[in-house]
Amino acid sequence: MELLSLTVLGDPVSKQRPRFSRASQRTYTPAKTQKTEKRIREQFQTKYPNLEPLEGLVRVELQFYMASRQRKDTDNLVKLVTDALNGVAYKDDVQICELFAQRWYPDRKVAGANGRKRNRKAGDPLTYFGQSGEAKTVILIQPTPYEEEERCTILMK
Repeated sequence: MELLSLTVLGDPVSKQRPRFSRASQRTYTPAKTQKTEKRIREQFQTKYPNLEPLEGLVRVELQFYMASRQRKDTDNLVKLVTDALNGVAYKDDVQICELFAQRWYPDRKVAGANGRKRNRKAGDPLTYFGQSGEAKTVILIQPTPYEEEERCTILMK
């Protein structure tokens, strides 16, 4: 099976914890989380319309290119994406045996009018490691050659 890849444009969103409604006495998932999971799921299904969810163990690599230097927990960024693709890219996220996640922030300094570096200002184009870029989430999924879950690893950076 080939590598499945998807790039979702926009600032990566962290999975928010469930909320509790005192009026209805029920828990609910915040709208921002629901909306973002739905967008990721729909974009994946549009790119891979006839894909049956993968069976067996899978490797997931996620790269989060942030729109600002505001800190977000990597584990909550990962959780939103893996939950969104549950039942779509793979049958269940318990199949994920290799996980590699990277979170990249835009450069603090940008080239000024005179060529010297200056602090980033609101409205400056995004750059990562001196190269222009945009806020996005890059998702790579592929089956692993492993058959035993005990050979699995979780790598987070």
